[in-house]
Amino acid sequence: MNGVELTRFEFAYLLATLNCNEVIGLDDPSLFPQNASVRGKTFKKGRQELETHGWIIPIPDQPDEFELDAMLLETVSIIASPDFMIATTHTAEKDQTRLVFHYLGEGSTVELAVQDEKNYRLGLLPEQGEMFGRIYALMQLRSDNGKAELRVDQTTFEKIVQYVHKGKYPDAEELLASFPLKEAEVKSLLSAIESNSRGGLVVVRVDSGEITDGRRLSIYGSGDVAWMAIQVESDTTDFGLRPCSEASIGKFVADFLKEQSK
Repeated sequence: MNGVELTRFEFAYLLATLNCNEVIGLDDPSLFPQNASVRGKTFKKGRQELETHGWIIPIPDQPDEFELDAMLLETVSIIASPDFMIATTHTAEKDQTRLVFHYLGEGSTVELAVQDEKNYRLGLLPEQGEMFGRIYALMQLRSDNGKAELRVDQTTFEKIVQYVHKGKYPDAEELLASFPLKEAEVKSLLSAIESNSRGGLVVVRVDSGEITDGRRLSIYGSGDVAWMAIQVESDTTDFGLRPCSEASIGKFVADFLKEQSK
């Protein structure tokens, strides 16, 4: 992916040119300073840095006229006003949590990653398939992880998690005994819960800057031992548990996008 790195001052200036006062999913008040003095200094520095880095260039033979890079403006405009936003988080065994956003709009997909407290990395993806590939890689998923599936109420699921974290595997296995799982599937699920590897994915529909609908899932484990938990219905606390793989994540997102695009 061809990406660009922007300072928060550059990003703030670009968002301001698009009259954007909020980025869905992103919590960074410094991008939208409320104090007039701070706002002026932020936008001035952002403009200067964009010129220094060649994103804003003078127009030949036209004094005091400048041109903003069209591709960069298109990229930021999709972030500012998307049709859908997908947020992916992943925490490996001993790593910090990584958070990546994908914004879909105008037939394009933009990836946004927070590099550190001062910088953002943006990239316009050529096709949606590349977005899925990057999500799979971030979550360290395999192409296939089995077809097991069960529905469990929240109380039971929380008990299973508590038993695993306390090392009480027999108690957790007893709670799972009534479900149609093979012995290997039970061991896989409990190993995933025990793992320090965690992930999550949220996909939302956006209309006029407001979230109108969304779905969320949690992921336990990674690689060959990964399971996902999804709230079955909005009016219930039951969870659907199934092995998590590239295929299941792809279907989860694709189904939501298709449903919302009707």
